[in-house]
Amino acid sequence: MRKSEKLVLVLILSGALAGCQTINPSEEQDLSIDSAAGMDLVSLADTPQTNRRDAQSLISELRGALNLCPNTWAGEQPLSPGERQILIDRYGRDYRALRAIRDTYREQAISADNASDREELGDAARNYDEILEEFPHPSEFCPESAEDESAEDTGSLTSGRDDGGTTVSIGFGLGEVEHPSTGIGFQRDGAPGTAPERFATEGSDNFGYSQFEVSVRSPNWYADMIYGDGDSRASSSIPGNSGVDSGIVYGELSPGGSSGIATPFGLDSEIETDIETIGVRGGHTVLSEESLNLLFRLSAEFSAMFADRDYVSMARGSGVSGGTTFSFQQDRVQDVDDFRALLGIMAQTQFNPRGTFSPWVRGRVGAYYYDTDLDSVENNSSNFGPAADQAFTVTIEDSRSGVGFAGSASAGIDVNVADNFTIGIGGGIDYLSDVGAIFNPNSGDQVFFDGRTTELQTEDMWNWYGMIRAIIRFGQNN
Repeated sequence: MRKSEKLVLVLILSGALAGCQTINPSEEQDLSIDSAAGMDLVSLADTPQTNRRDAQSLISELRGALNLCPNTWAGEQPLSPGERQILIDRYGRDYRALRAIRDTYREQAISADNASDREELGDAARNYDEILEEFPHPSEFCPESAEDESAEDTGSLTSGRDDGGTTVSIGFGLGEVEHPSTGIGFQRDGAPGTAPERFATEGSDNFGYSQFEVSVRSPNWYADMIYGDGDSRASSSIPGNSGVDSGIVYGELSPGGSSGIATPFGLDSEIETDIETIGVRGGHTVLSEESLNLLFRLSAEFSAMFADRDYVSMARGSGVSGGTTFSFQQDRVQDVDDFRALLGIMAQTQFNPRGTFSPWVRGRVGAYYYDTDLDSVENNSSNFGPAADQAFTVTIEDSRSGVGFAGSASAGIDVNVADNFTIGIGGGIDYLSDVGAIFNPNSGDQVFFDGRTTELQTEDMWNWYGMIRAIIRFGQNN
């Protein structure tokens, strides 16, 4: 067949397709569905009359387009770029129209009143799934080179092909983080040695947290970049001569062998906490199952996260006794750095995955290696006591490493507002069994008698959040 004959055939095909009745979204609900049981994939003999006429025409034209594709046309010269584009456009239009028929059966199966109708309509939808398997996705149809056509997608471990397209999403969320806190200063309501001592000011262990995510996803893999931060501030003021002793506790024994300062003069103290997290997460689908209105995926997952928590605190007091002014102050800058490398699994179930409203639930579980470090610098000053204790610095570095457990659960809904644009709304909770936590003594007895010092420990951490995402899709599902 000469090239001119090919062009004539393409134009004949274009005219035939132009007269072919297809289904657009506004017509899908008007289809007359009598019975879909026992559909034959070749004759479609039991398909309702309206759909049978459309489906037969569409299937015929799609098969004809496959025969026209230049890379299946042995021994002939390829089509011109213009002819090829016409062929691709027509193929894509027919492919989407045939898929619309399939989607109509799916939607009516979901809304059918009785089990018999649901079964028959579901069978019809599944038969169309088999028909669609015969044809490549429009994005894969008629590649420019034989190498493109023979390129193999090895991503999916279940179906061997990526038929869900790729999505890029940007998300922003707000939540609350519950993390290890610490404090500064001390107060004692009673006589030394009998009344309990506690921090004068303790940082908040619950505060607001914002999170930003950029994600790239396909049916076979995903990659996320995550950034979050939050901060809090707490303060207190204990009045002088109120019957409450207060003061500061050193992070370790002073050069003069003291564990701290206690006075009746009162105390002003404050602590500011800042947390910042950045990391990457990725996964690969190891199991994927899809039914009429349900999509389940199980993925192996890896993540690497770095968290920086800064605690800046201050406590000071002053008063007059016997005509002499006494004053003291303690300043601390403490930094905790956490690194976590996690291996785990992610399971997600999505309902009505091809519909306008698609709810989903997701769970993650895994184990992680953590390496956490503490850098603590504490400056102490006063105008009384031994000269060595009137200005000195306590510097402590500490580290911990080990294996922790991580888990999370989330749920939400995706709303398809356009062909390739979706808004996702959801929320969830994250848990980590071990993150770095600062221990600062809050009693002189802990330092003097028990030999305790500022040190690094580990505690668990929780995070609750809600998030909204804008999702852009490149490519479409069958």
